[in-house]
Order: sequence, then structure tokens, then C-alpha cells
Amino acid sequence: MGIQKNLTLSLIDAIAEGRFGASGSRFPSVRELAADYGVSYVTAQRACEKLRQEGLIRLFGGRAYLTTGRASASTPLAHLLEEARVGKRRFGLHMSRIDNIFFTSLAAQLTAVLEKQGWKLIIMSSGGDSDTERRILDEFQELGVSGIFTCPGKVNVGNLENLGSSIRICDSTTKNETEAANRVPTSNFMCESGWKA
Repeated sequence: MGIQKNLTLSLIDAIAEGRFGASGSRFPSVRELAADYGVSYVTAQRACEKLRQEGLIRLFGGRAYLTTGRASASTPLAHLLEEARVGKRRFGLHMSRIDNIFFTSLAAQLTAVLEKQGWKLIIMSSGGDSDTERRILDEFQELGVSGIFTCPGKVNVGNLENLGSSIRICDSTTKNETEAANRVPTSNFMCESGWKA
């Protein structure tokens, strides 16, 4: 087995064991990996690219890698997710951009309201990627969340009808009355909340 493949497999195991932290934690840079594992920069770079392709890390801001959350059953994240499956007092919140001040504020408000009622909010961001967006919504379904709040980016909202959970869509437009029943136009919400352009 080659050096790069060995490194990649070691990193996959380390991510699954939670050695690099929970989803969203900073993952070592290519230079740090090369130094820590005693491999060349190119080998470390190729391993990172493979991890990125596998969805285990993602490049954030063009400079830093972040973990994306696959974890073994013994990690704190896995315990939380198992509790979510069993307890079902969980809602999912998907945001296309977690670095957007509106979405950050929305997440904080939803968390506060739900916690007062004894519910937990699981927050995931797709970074504007439609494939990741769809995967997140599918993961919420697998977790058995009681409902999903979504602020979609590029996903076709009409394709969300097959989701079993109650879904509320926060968006700027509605195309027909059926969609309008499940959507919260953000332009009205923002104006009513005192948001100024």
C-alpha cells in the first residue's frame, strides 16, 4: 500500500474516532499533516484532497479545512445523534450560509425558543452547495427529527415534498399557494422584525 493511501486511511480512522473534534472543528493544515505524519507536502495535499472528495473535510475560506462530521459510535457527536433518533425532541435547521448574519441570528432565536420548550436544534450548513444541501436534509430524515427548518440555496424546493418530517422553508419567494403554506418569505419576516437594508 502506498504512503498516500496509508495516510488517507489513518486520517479517515482518526476523523471517525473524533480525534480532530466534532463537525466544524479545524482540521490540520497540509503543512501540519506533513510534519505530524512525516510525509511530503504533496502526499499530505493529496490525502486532504481525497478526504475532501469523500466529504470528511471541507475547505473553508480557501485556507482552512474543517471536519464535516462522520463519527464512530463512541464520539460525543454520535451520542447526540443517537439521542436525537431515540428522543425525537429534535428539530433540524439547514442554512445555506452559516456565515450570514441573518441566518446566525435566526439560529440563535430558534435555539432559544426550542430550548424553552425542551427541544434541541441540530444545525447544519451546506455552504451553498446543492448536493450537500440535499444530503443534509436526507440526514435529518435519517435522524428522525420531528421537523426541519430550511433556508435553501440552490435545491429545488419542489423536490422536498417527499420528506416525511414537517418542513418549513424560509425563502424570499413562493411559486404557488401550496408552497406558500409551508414557506416563510424572509423579505416580510425581515421587515416585520425591523431589518433595514
